[in-house]
Amino acid sequence: MSHTHPPLVLEEGLSASGAGRRLLVARSTATRWGKIWRDEGRAEALAMGGDQRSHAMEAHASIVLGLVEETPDIFLHEIVAKLASQGISASTDMVRSLLARHGITRKKRVHDGKSGRGGQRDGLTHW
Repeated sequence: MSHTHPPLVLEEGLSASGAGRRLLVARSTATRWGKIWRDEGRAEALAMGGDQRSHAMEAHASIVLGLVEETPDIFLHEIVAKLASQGISASTDMVRSLLARHGITRKKRVHDGKSGRGGQRDGLTHW
């Protein structure tokens, strides 16, 4: 079964119910598509996925980078806690991504040649 292009159906003067039936979508979907077509003149879907929050963390980059400069071996969860104490909501992944964008990456471990972790802290590497 082929789908007719949404704007073509709407230009035929069908109601939202009629357009929905013809396109095999809910009336609410046909109504929303019609509004987008009238208001914006587009029928294609918007891009999906990708980064939606990096700009929010970039607003706090100076704080995060300052924390890393003050304490180079600081843990991501410690950065998140310090941000939270200032009313800034962040996750360890958000902080890790921000640091990576600024050329700072995390090492899983700093090895000293001994077996086991031995209480060593995770380190930061500047690239």
